[in-house]
Amino acid sequence: MIRAALPLFATAALLAACQRSTETPAAPAEPAATPQAAPAAPAGKADPKAIWSRGVGALGAHTPFTVEAVQAAFPDAKVETAFLHAGGAPVPIITAFMDDTTALELQGGPDGKVSRILVQGGGFHGPQGETLLQKWPDAKFTPADCRMGEGRQVNAVVCKRAPADPIEYVFGVPGWTSSDMPPADVLAARAQLNEFVWTRP
Repeated sequence: MIRAALPLFATAALLAACQRSTETPAAPAEPAATPQAAPAAPAGKADPKAIWSRGVGALGAHTPFTVEAVQAAFPDAKVETAFLHAGGAPVPIITAFMDDTTALELQGGPDGKVSRILVQGGGFHGPQGETLLQKWPDAKFTPADCRMGEGRQVNAVVCKRAPADPIEYVFGVPGWTSSDMPPADVLAARAQLNEFVWTRP
């Protein structure tokens, strides 16, 4: 009886060994994926209606004083050449019209680049959110930040945030014709922002 059982046990062991040899070994566990840094967001374009230390929108000291360059910065504007007559020799300027009004007047320097930009309309805004027609109290200036204008800016009040700031803020004061600075109460009651002037540093 014992002798008969031995072959059966050996046969079962042999079958079990064969089955183990045909099993597919388990694949090694894949290493955990290393977290990847999110790709950097593409740099945003400059706000075309922003007035900042380097210029107005995409216009600045690097911009050629040409109709083509201004048109490229403001594709929807009507851009023309003209001449400024201010008592001396005519000065060539470039004007950009937006919403049927004069929005920008540009002057050029001897190097053929834009040297001065007057912002007179078009929905532009200053570095601290200043907007044209803004009232004096909302613009947060004091008389000490300002001087009386000359030439084209006569009787206007011209202000800067700091002496080296390339941006001037030109306030009209209806009814004021003195060369002296209006008192604070007159500025608060009448003055409004009529123009930004950016001058290349």
